[in-house]
Amino acid sequence: MDGIRSLSAAAHAQGHPFVSMEAVTGFGNMQLNWADVITEVTQNYSNGINHVILHGSPYNKTWNGFTSDWPGWQAFGNNFAGTYSYRQIYWPDVTTISHYMARSQSILRNGKPQIDLIFVGQGEGNRYQGLLDKGYSYHVASEALLSMENLFVDNARLMPDRAAYKALIVDTNQIHNEAEHLAPDGKSLGPEGVAKTLAFIEANAKKGVALHQSSLESIISLAKNGLPIVFINFDGAKIDLPENERVKLKNTLFSLDNVVNIDTASELLPVLSHLSVSPEAQYEEEQLESTLYVDAETSSRYYYLYNNTHPTNKGMLKVGQSKKYHTGEATTASIKLTGKGLPYFLDLWTGNITPITDFTKAEENVALDVTLFGGESVVVALLTGGDIPSVEQTGDLANAIKGDWRFKQRSEIFDNKTPLSDAQWTLTLHSYGPAEGSENSQSAFVEGYPLVQPLLKDPSKHKVTRIDLGKVELGRWADISLTAEQQQLLGVNAMSEVSGIGVYSTTMTLDEVKPDSLLMFSSLQDQITEVKVNGVSFSDINVIAGVVDITSALQQGDNSIEIKLVSGLFNRSLASGASVFTATPRQINGKSPIDYGLTEVTLVVP
Repeated sequence: MDGIRSLSAAAHAQGHPFVSMEAVTGFGNMQLNWADVITEVTQNYSNGINHVILHGSPYNKTWNGFTSDWPGWQAFGNNFAGTYSYRQIYWPDVTTISHYMARSQSILRNGKPQIDLIFVGQGEGNRYQGLLDKGYSYHVASEALLSMENLFVDNARLMPDRAAYKALIVDTNQIHNEAEHLAPDGKSLGPEGVAKTLAFIEANAKKGVALHQSSLESIISLAKNGLPIVFINFDGAKIDLPENERVKLKNTLFSLDNVVNIDTASELLPVLSHLSVSPEAQYEEEQLESTLYVDAETSSRYYYLYNNTHPTNKGMLKVGQSKKYHTGEATTASIKLTGKGLPYFLDLWTGNITPITDFTKAEENVALDVTLFGGESVVVALLTGGDIPSVEQTGDLANAIKGDWRFKQRSEIFDNKTPLSDAQWTLTLHSYGPAEGSENSQSAFVEGYPLVQPLLKDPSKHKVTRIDLGKVELGRWADISLTAEQQQLLGVNAMSEVSGIGVYSTTMTLDEVKPDSLLMFSSLQDQITEVKVNGVSFSDINVIAGVVDITSALQQGDNSIEIKLVSGLFNRSLASGASVFTATPRQINGKSPIDYGLTEVTLVVP
């Protein structure tokens, strides 16, 4: 999103190492799943954020007991997500996503970003999507960038010690200065005049936008030092100069071979080609984004690739919106990466470093195919010198040199599928509910202050009840019938009121074991945190792709499969009458059960 790209531009222009953001602030306490969280975090990473702060980790109770019954006090009375603490059923497995974020941020912080283009203007969404689809990366900055003291060009790069932009693009249709936020008499309209301010901006935008003389003089200096410059609609720009001075500056600008004016942004691609400004990653793939990070000491190059299948998102994802990103099957893109190193795949989920063998190497670039699911990111590194890992670091080299499945042609990956959804599955349920009773209660929290509600010593403590549900069909938990005895044991009226862990088990028979055997799965508003094949655990689950390479655990003949599904606390909290649903102000968004359950499992053998 261009709003985040503008924050990133400002941070890098000032030389700040961190670009921080409070992340995942949408509605949905106790309802967001890992895919929702990682979808928004990954999009933030692709736009330039390198330090996310999840929102948030509240105390488990209040001093007077207000809304402090099970499963604990929820912060943010306006029901913004979320609650990242030990109360979550998934907490024993949380390192899956925390390690994913740590590995991602390690690359984004320790590498120096190399951004192809810097736009002067403002925008929202992905305003220049056509450039992203060809491999270009870009930042967006206000006109204030042009007045910075440390602005310099070396070897045709703007601020080469920072983001190293290859070209400056001045989109006069998107420049909005302070003048537009002032009333005609020059006085601020103030907060109470927001509607008037917006109307004033819209009216002035039609007249043309302001571009200052000092900005044009700065641009001329940059151009004379070798930086390619592109204006979009220069003649439509309102410049604070008399006409004769405006013409003089215009003539000076466009007398330079590396300064070009175009009418609309749709003309950018051929003009950039004319100016010999090419992206570090080259491809033709809609919604694919790439950003290059370079190790300043070794010159190894790390490409962060992101399949942004829902680019209209403006942040604050809602519950279940990760499903919009994970649409259809994966996309395979043919990519040419600039650099001389050897290609490796850095798996952000497992930490594995795998040599890529299916590639074509030229003197200045490496060409390869890469498969990404919707909303997924991968890092492809061109490693040099001491950065090239040893056999010990890459693990089983005999397996590694076969090449990871995602670097093969898509037709080689997904043509041979064996559905397992109709197999005989059994379900063992671990139901989570309130741990009440005298041993978990207290009479007061702060002496002298009465409680407004009964208070638990630890309202986030759970009572876990195990029950074998026997044979089940894959689908919603709500569609599973409970006997009266099971209802009494679990303390619920139906499976739609259950929160907890479901362990699904089945057996499949194989005539032979083939390389790159993948287990693909889909579930509802929950998360798969572990897959076991013949007792071998795969716990670093890529929750965006919903796929695990299980080749190493397979054997000829019968193979046991277990899939661990973990729900949120919402449904049981709702059924138990938790005060967060009735308090004023109400602390939870939504009052209807959400769907949990494993819905589909497929074995894919390329």
